[in-house]
Amino acid sequence: MPALKPAVVSHRAHEGTHPENTLLGVQAALDDGVDAIEVDVRRTIDGGLILMHDATFARTTGDRRVVDQTPFAEAVALQVRPQDPEQQPQPVPMLEDALRLIDGRAAVVLDFVDEAIADDLIALVQRSGAASWTWWTSHNPRLATRLASETPGSKSYLGWAASDGRYASPIDALEVCARRGLAGIMADHAYIDETVVRLAHRDGLEVAVWTVNDLKRMASLARIGVDAITSDYPRAVLHVRERTPRSEAARTPSLRWEHRG
Repeated sequence: MPALKPAVVSHRAHEGTHPENTLLGVQAALDDGVDAIEVDVRRTIDGGLILMHDATFARTTGDRRVVDQTPFAEAVALQVRPQDPEQQPQPVPMLEDALRLIDGRAAVVLDFVDEAIADDLIALVQRSGAASWTWWTSHNPRLATRLASETPGSKSYLGWAASDGRYASPIDALEVCARRGLAGIMADHAYIDETVVRLAHRDGLEVAVWTVNDLKRMASLARIGVDAITSDYPRAVLHVRERTPRSEAARTPSLRWEHRG
């Protein structure tokens, strides 16, 4: 984790101000000095790894095809539409190009829902020499453990959301992290309070949260000591970090999680 905390993570490569999951957004995140850049990865029908969140291209490009049924050459020819009319559409990028652009100047957070592409991702991270600046996130504890073990030097977080149904609370997820030697949890910020952070830090674990776009919430999470904040607007998190003292005793409403350990 960077010396300054919380680490600032750009969600989908500056989604709030740039076409999401594009090299333009990656470069903007680097220019702003974020600590990490989160991208979503999917695989085309012929094995290409591209940056794309959804199962189809429809929302971001207007093309209705399904990603894993589309040839790689056709996928990277598509253009991601900008939210800002002053920006130009951007090509769907290869993950390899994103890694080459980042090149260790920030960490890369690799998020993917199709567990079948794990082997390809591991191989690319190894081949690119990117392990030391790769943060994995997976909601599957076995996969999270494997990702860490096969890319020495990387960090692997257990994803947690209330909708998962896998663990009743983030504290239960932290107990799994402790047993498996994972870095910590990557969790929905709405369920994180000072109790979760205190118990995590007691056991040498980290609490990273997503996706925080409200300034007051950013400040409250920074005060209670979360280790990383993911946002569509990372400049705002950088601003809050400069001005918010960290304190375990910050006045943040407790969610009254029960520790089962």
